[in-house]
Amino acid sequence: MAQLPNEIIIAIGRYLTRHSILNSVMVCRQWHQVLGPFLWSFIFKKAWHHPRFAIKFYSVSSDSSLAPYLRHVKLFEWHNNHSLISRRAISESQARDQIPTARLGLLISMMSNLDILLLRAESQGADSALFEAMRGLQHLRVLKINIHEGDEDLIPIESMFPLFSRLDELCLEGSWYRRENDPVLDLNATEKWRMKRLTVSPQDAQLARHCPDLEHLRLLPRVLSMKRKMGALSNLMMWELLAPGGLKGLIVHARLMKRCFAFKVHDTDGVHSERPHKVLSPEKKTWWSSGDIVALL
Repeated sequence: MAQLPNEIIIAIGRYLTRHSILNSVMVCRQWHQVLGPFLWSFIFKKAWHHPRFAIKFYSVSSDSSLAPYLRHVKLFEWHNNHSLISRRAISESQARDQIPTARLGLLISMMSNLDILLLRAESQGADSALFEAMRGLQHLRVLKINIHEGDEDLIPIESMFPLFSRLDELCLEGSWYRRENDPVLDLNATEKWRMKRLTVSPQDAQLARHCPDLEHLRLLPRVLSMKRKMGALSNLMMWELLAPGGLKGLIVHARLMKRCFAFKVHDTDGVHSERPHKVLSPEKKTWWSSGDIVALL
């Protein structure tokens, strides 16, 4: 039987499911060599604890042999063991030895075509090499990161701005970073980002000033009371975002009477700063003005 050109096999591989690719790599040596890298397109959080997961078979000194495969990774998800076990994604008996975050940074640095990065590390800090590797991801478009740094040195949030400027979506959680000392109040003088979706705490709402094309904003529950702490910049930013022609979607997580509610505002024409909007809460539909929403923060 004549061999198909590699280009045709690659074109076929783009339409195959992960299960189909597993079957296809056993057709012959050529298909194994050509389609094998497709198995690395998506690495999910539970894969790390599979007994045959390939990365576990390598030491730090020989990780360079993974480079031909890691450059095919498009989505990379990693949660530390504590996070997976506490959320019952895996049991303690299933958990394998956790790789150091310094090595995680080394692996990420070899994922030159990575589009989506999802990281969560609870009750654990992270090595600076991890953040350095993230800064070098030129094709990254979605970053969701929740790392609790503990007592180690915090990363200045400004050092991540070059990466943030390339993102379409950012979800920023945890205590791994140090907030801006002196944010620029002049909105016209601020560096502009391409971001469309942003999820942050109210304390970091000022990051939205970089996003003139922002469409969806999610404000997470505040950890501490924000009274007299948001500052002029954050209040200014909220009113700018709530102006006509601004956001298409706004979700504010707020605690009222010791209970947490998610208030959603959707308006295809933007969120008007004066006209009240229908806000959906877990219990009932009610009317809130944009001023009421800002007051929740």
